[in-house]
Amino acid sequence: MKRVCLIVVTLTLALLWSFTARAVDEETQLTTEAGQINQLTTEPSKSTEVNVRITAVFESWGAKEPSQSVTTARNLKMGYGETMIAGSLAAELYEKDPATYPTYDAAYQKVLDLRSKGNRTTGWGVVAKDLGVKLGPVVREMKSTGTFVGGRTDRFSSNYAKKEKQQVRERVQEKVRKQTQEKTQTRERLREKSCDKEQKGNQIRNEIENRVETGSPSVPRGGGHGRGR
Repeated sequence: MKRVCLIVVTLTLALLWSFTARAVDEETQLTTEAGQINQLTTEPSKSTEVNVRITAVFESWGAKEPSQSVTTARNLKMGYGETMIAGSLAAELYEKDPATYPTYDAAYQKVLDLRSKGNRTTGWGVVAKDLGVKLGPVVREMKSTGTFVGGRTDRFSSNYAKKEKQQVRERVQEKVRKQTQEKTQTRERLREKSCDKEQKGNQIRNEIENRVETGSPSVPRGGGHGRGR
């Protein structure tokens, strides 16, 4: 029995060590990618283009005001690289939990709140754990981001671009559905008005015919006024 317990404990410790080592490795990779982006922004010949590309990345993630999103993080004394990590993590959170975070901006603000809570000393691994997401996808996104921001490619290949395009398609489809529904309702209202008009016309004709048949003095008989002979 003791031997079985020892084996279980050993395996548990091994798994914990494995997960911890992987988390540390992923956070190290994020720090490396962030450092490369920070270096790019300090080069006068590249800083303007880098800023434009960073803004473009935030736009692709779904930020309503991309440049403002960058400024918000910078006001918290985050470097550009750190800002991109926060942005990548927000994209992952937005992807995984749209019910809690229906917009990218809501997810981004949550990430900034957690990161700045400990005066920016809270590790990204801790932030990811608190949010219930994994760092692996964030690392992959940061690598794609670094390639684009660094100018090694002119096309940003985001892991979340497909979702954004799908959401655009869904919004367009919903808009078309509503427009179709409104047109159908308009046609039905016009048809009802037309039926009411026709019904009133029939009532008027029936009244006239009834008066003619009963010889009502209000309607001349014989089809005209006539003249005395």
